Amino acid sequence: MKRKLLLGIACVIGAYINAYDTIDEALSNGISNGDVVFFSSNTNVYGDTHQSMPRQNDLTKSAYSVGSLGLAYRSGFYKSWRFMVSFRASEKLYQAHKDSLWIDDINSPGRSFSNQKGDAAKDFYAPAMLGQSYLEYFHEDTSIRTGRVFVKSEWADRLIDGVHIRNKSFENIIIEAFWAKSSGYVQYNKLSGLIDVNPNSRAGLLNTSIKYTLNDMFSLKAQAIYAARLFNAFSAKAAFRYEISNSYIGANAQFTASFEDINSPYRRTQDNDTFVFDTRAYIGIKDFIDDLHNGLEISGGFIRSGENGIGSLNAVGNNISPFFMWGGRAFLVGSNASLGFAKIHFTIDRISLALVYGSTHFQKPFGLSTIYNGFDRVNEVNFLLDFSLSEHTSAIFNLLNTHKGKAYYPHTTLINFGIKLSF
Repeated sequence: MKRKLLLGIACVIGAYINAYDTIDEALSNGISNGDVVFFSSNTNVYGDTHQSMPRQNDLTKSAYSVGSLGLAYRSGFYKSWRFMVSFRASEKLYQAHKDSLWIDDINSPGRSFSNQKGDAAKDFYAPAMLGQSYLEYFHEDTSIRTGRVFVKSEWADRLIDGVHIRNKSFENIIIEAFWAKSSGYVQYNKLSGLIDVNPNSRAGLLNTSIKYTLNDMFSLKAQAIYAARLFNAFSAKAAFRYEISNSYIGANAQFTASFEDINSPYRRTQDNDTFVFDTRAYIGIKDFIDDLHNGLEISGGFIRSGENGIGSLNAVGNNISPFFMWGGRAFLVGSNASLGFAKIHFTIDRISLALVYGSTHFQKPFGLSTIYNGFDRVNEVNFLLDFSLSEHTSAIFNLLNTHKGKAYYPHTTLINFGIKLSF
C-alpha cells in the first residue's frame, strides 16, 4: 500500500497527515466512533424572576433525564480530500413537567419555534440532528472545510452550516475565516438544531481574522465580523505566554467594538454601538506528579461591556465568558456589565475538574429593561467534574449556583449529571 506523507495544518498547525492514493484505502483507514450518554438536569429557582410569561425561559424550575446516541465517521485523506459525517439522536426518559413550553434564550436560539414540549425541551428541542459533517480539502498550508463544521474563536463556539478556511502560508502568520448561514448545538448535553444566524439576510455571518506570533511568546490578532443589517464588529487582541521546563505563565487583553444595525434585537439605546473589553492572566504547571498525566492552571480576569451589553456578538457563541455553557447569564444579557472572576483547572490521570467563581455588576438585562433600570450584582460559581470509570466509561457532573442578586434574577441552582459509554 503506497502512502504519501504530507506536512500541513489539517486540524493543528504542523500536523502530519497520511494521504492515500485510492478511495478504497482512504475509506478503509477512516476512524469511526460512537457513544451512548444518559444525561440528567435539575434546575431549582428561588425568588422573584420579574417575569410573567406563557412560556418558560432558563430561569424556570425544571428536571429531566434523556438518553442519546452519537455516531461519527471520518475518512482518511484521498490525495487532498477527506470527509466526516456524524449524527446524534435523543429520547426523553423522565420529565418533571411534560407540557412546559420554552422561549428563546441567550444560548438557546430557535427554541420558541420547536414543537417539543416538556422540561427536556429546554435543551433537547431537536430530537435528532446531523452533527459535524463536512468535506475537507487540504493542501500544504491551507485547510478548507465546507458543510457542518465546529468553529472556535473568541466570538465563536458552535456548529455552523457554512465554510471554514485556515491558512499558514506566511511565516508566523495564521489567517482564518468562516462564513456561517446557521449555527447551533449537536452534543450530548444540548440538541438545538441549527438556526439562521442572520434571518433577515442571505449573507449570513462572515468572520475573518489574522494572527501574528513573535518568538512563540507574543502574538497580535485582529478580527472582523460582518452580518448584513444585523451588526458589524472589530477586535484587537494582544497575548503573551512564556514556558520554562514544565511551567508556564501568560496574559492577554482584547477590545471588541460592535455596531448594531437596523435588524439587531439589541438596539437598546439611541447610540447602538457597544463594546467588550476583556483581560486575563494565568499560571500553570504540567506533569508535576510522577508517573501520572496531570496539570494545574490558575487564572483570573476582568470583562467589561458597554451600554448595549455584548450586543449581537454572541450570534455564534463565544469564548470570552469564563463560565461554562449554562452560566454567565448576567454578563451575556446585561448592559454596562463588569465581571471579575477566578478559575482553577486541575487534571490528574482520569480526573479533570474546573472551578470558576465570578461576580457581575450590571443593569438592564435584555428583555427586562422596562421593569427596573438600576444596577444589580450577581455572584456565580460553576463546578465541573469529568472522570473516567474505565477505558470506555466516564461520568460528568456540573454544578451552577447564582446568589446575591436582588433586582433581576432569582437565586438559581443547576445540577447536571451524565454517564457516557464510548465505543
